[in-house]
Amino acid sequence: MDNLIVKENMRLGLMCRARKSELGKKITELLYSPWYISALALGVLICYCLDMDVLSYGILTAACVVTFLFCEDATPILPPLLLSPFVPSMGWYRVGQSYGAWSTAAFVIYAVMLAASVVYHMIVFGGFKRLRYGGRLGAATVALGLGLLVSGFFCKDYNNNSVIHMFVQLAPLCLLFFFLRSVIKWEKQKLTYYAVAVMAAGIVMCAALAECYLFNKPFIESGFTSKAELVAGWGISNNIGAAVLQAIPLTFFLACKEEKFAWFYYLVAVIMEVCIVFTFSRAALLISVPVFGACVIVSCFKARNRKQMWIVTGALAVAGIAGLIVMFDKIMGMMSFYLENGFNDRGRFSIYKKGFEFFAKYPIFGVGLHHTDLTQGITHSYFFHNTPIQFLAAGGIVGILTYTFYRVETVRLFTRKLTLDRVFLGLTVAGIVFTALLDTGFMRFFSQVFTVSALLFSERDLDYADWFYSCPALGKRKPLFVR
Repeated sequence: MDNLIVKENMRLGLMCRARKSELGKKITELLYSPWYISALALGVLICYCLDMDVLSYGILTAACVVTFLFCEDATPILPPLLLSPFVPSMGWYRVGQSYGAWSTAAFVIYAVMLAASVVYHMIVFGGFKRLRYGGRLGAATVALGLGLLVSGFFCKDYNNNSVIHMFVQLAPLCLLFFFLRSVIKWEKQKLTYYAVAVMAAGIVMCAALAECYLFNKPFIESGFTSKAELVAGWGISNNIGAAVLQAIPLTFFLACKEEKFAWFYYLVAVIMEVCIVFTFSRAALLISVPVFGACVIVSCFKARNRKQMWIVTGALAVAGIAGLIVMFDKIMGMMSFYLENGFNDRGRFSIYKKGFEFFAKYPIFGVGLHHTDLTQGITHSYFFHNTPIQFLAAGGIVGILTYTFYRVETVRLFTRKLTLDRVFLGLTVAGIVFTALLDTGFMRFFSQVFTVSALLFSERDLDYADWFYSCPALGKRKPLFVR
């Protein structure tokens, strides 16, 4: 036993020396730099274009492993985490690609490496000691998790698929919340680092959409009008539009913080808004317009370089009006999808009706997150296109009450002592929540990682929970981007 202890101490000592070496310091500095974020985003985009999904996941896994081994404060896991939902390429849909034996083996290796590095970080840097639910938001997240855990109990169709789908929702919404809370020091200064990572994810999505328009042959042959052919790897157009919307508020946040090049971030946000139009997602466009407008108003009055923001706003307004006049016919042709569909619910009302029928049948615990309607041969999972109806149908009274408690506590974060930081974080969360009233966003991983991380920064900004003052120190690394 003594020999084992000595060997373990030697191993930890080697890792400590590695972190403090010149190479270790350079690695750590790189992880906290914008170059790291840019390199990850570029790597994911290149792999996406080349249909090399396995390699893309390997790059993100390596980034997480290095972070857990070298950083006391695991903030650099945020960029790979935010990019991870957008890895699958269009190759999956073009040729029906599937993972073979080599790919499966690679994913097993990735999983083992990641799990081992997480355990190492939690043990060495005291993450297990900070793994608690403290604070009202923590309690609300626990309640939400319990509601998901019991969803579908006593439903006659409850099966293994119900358990799998339950865990698919529980892991990112609840378990990820407490894990990130314990390994990251959610300092106010790091919000800019986080915003850059969010913007990078938004740029990757916009580039993936552009690639779809350039190389998706069925979509091109349809005259760019067949929404069913508009696929960018990991989701259909509705999901892409909602995902791009998530990145707009924090891109404006960067514009507010910038003194010389605020116009650059402003233009990136404008490009994102234009991309939403080209996703043909009516829900995302409906919500993005007021969110974008709110971001512009706040930026014009609160940015460090307000003069530049006003100039860019005026120039874009003039350019937009001129473009509308010159290319009116082409623009109206491109907008034909929106004009033809208008307020057509496209089957949503029938889905809502089915949700209420499920609730009436199993009012206490609902039908669970995976239910097959034997009368119509339809599988209902997390696709009710409305979050409250989703929790009502899947979780019954227990589900809707736990979700309501969770939502009330998230709203509290943005109604007390509001700061500029929390304005943009709040607009990020609001965009996700309101879009999910018409789509499935809140129940999808691409929104859940953004939701959880934005709420954690908001909680820290409010200094609401005593948990942040009583937890062990995570180190005093000076974050980048601080002026």
